[in-house]
Amino acid sequence: MPFLVPGLLWFTALASVPIIIHLLNRRRFMRVDWAPMKYLKLTIKSNRRRMRIEQFILLAVRTLAVLLLIFAVCRPVLSSTGLGSWLGGRSRTSRVLVIDDSMSMGYQVDRRAAFDAAKDVAGEIVRKIGAQDSVTAFVTSDPQNTLVREAHLEDPNTLLGELSKRTVSDARSDWAATFKQVDAYLAAATFPVKEVTVVTDLRKSGWGAAVTELADRWAAQGTTLRIVDVGTRATANVALVGFELEDPVVLPNGDAKLRASIRNDTPSVPATRWAIALSRPKSRL
Repeated sequence: MPFLVPGLLWFTALASVPIIIHLLNRRRFMRVDWAPMKYLKLTIKSNRRRMRIEQFILLAVRTLAVLLLIFAVCRPVLSSTGLGSWLGGRSRTSRVLVIDDSMSMGYQVDRRAAFDAAKDVAGEIVRKIGAQDSVTAFVTSDPQNTLVREAHLEDPNTLLGELSKRTVSDARSDWAATFKQVDAYLAAATFPVKEVTVVTDLRKSGWGAAVTELADRWAAQGTTLRIVDVGTRATANVALVGFELEDPVVLPNGDAKLRASIRNDTPSVPATRWAIALSRPKSRL
């Protein structure tokens, strides 16, 4: 069972104080024979068994009270999959929802982009979150600015409305920076039970050792991590390698000619159309 203040567990040694006091009290008294006491010995002997049981019960209660006090100060955390689940009831949870809005999420299958599927999945997740839980949600292109932060979703349409306004960005997913930001949100979370849900097309780029290190630490701390894959494996084996500037000099407010390099790893020419939108930069001196 994890504790938020494990350093105070050393004070469990105080639980031995009632036992030591009990043993010292037994040594403190000296036996002195007294004539009238022999009549009381018969009564004490008959009740000795009951008295010993009462003393042991009292000693156990005192010891247990000291242990419970120390455990309460150490603030134990019940896992939702462990003892907390066995005891019944549902703990309040701090949830972090991450929606991938990188450029690859714009890939369409049957005229439907992966980002549209991500919105639908995020909507289902949000509707199932209880009002007692806190929710922090953001997109990968702007992890610093959250859609909601530590919010109790009594009305899920508020978050869903903000999410519906989002479109696919022109950036790639930096999962190391995204998970680092998630870790910062988890550190400031209200409730001890924590859960992270990532909705992505699960492209290979960006998943490195830094992500693995954080995920392993979360697992050791009991944080639940869920990854929802909304991508498709039926993608054409064609990649846009890069752009080359054909004109050596580009004048302000003038047109720039770019040559796109596309790599085709399939034996035949794929029936794929590439639509490239370029924004004209502002004039610079």
